[in-house]
Amino acid sequence: MFYGPATDGSICRVLAGRALDAMIQLSLTGPSTTCQTKHVNRSPASSDEFRMGGFSLLETLAALAISAMVAAAALSGLNSLAANSHLNAARSTVVQALIDARLQAASRAETVELAIGSRSLGPARAGGGAVLSAEVRLPAGTYVARAPARGRVRFFATGLADNATVVVAASGSAGEASVVVNQRGMIR
Repeated sequence: MFYGPATDGSICRVLAGRALDAMIQLSLTGPSTTCQTKHVNRSPASSDEFRMGGFSLLETLAALAISAMVAAAALSGLNSLAANSHLNAARSTVVQALIDARLQAASRAETVELAIGSRSLGPARAGGGAVLSAEVRLPAGTYVARAPARGRVRFFATGLADNATVVVAASGSAGEASVVVNQRGMIR
């Protein structure tokens, strides 16, 4: 029940009953206490006065379906982003191990070999067999997909090297990353 101004300037009291198809309006007119009753026959579907606020079931289901699709797309993108991050870390690990072996060869003025395993690189060994560096593990979830046929890369004291390509891959990723060593000892 609420009170509001009527069209004639008097106070109008509106009662909202349980019947949705009718509205009873009582109007107090002038100084007397007589009431006028007016029955308005409206269908709730045709009047915005009776429409409840909020969303329909169909609108809610559509919003949920769209939200689920966006979440699935974001989650798959997040997984591939993580796999690519692991792949880049593995490539960086391989490059750094190769650079270290090349520097060892130049500084010691002798041939240095770096062993390439499926999940690790090294140890780097001097020509006489002395171990120069420890084994370097690849990041979790990554592995060497392809390595040189001999399973090692040689760097010479002159700065030259054996041609070699090391390919790393990450679990859950369709991509691979290659590291190439050319004859001049350049690592790309």
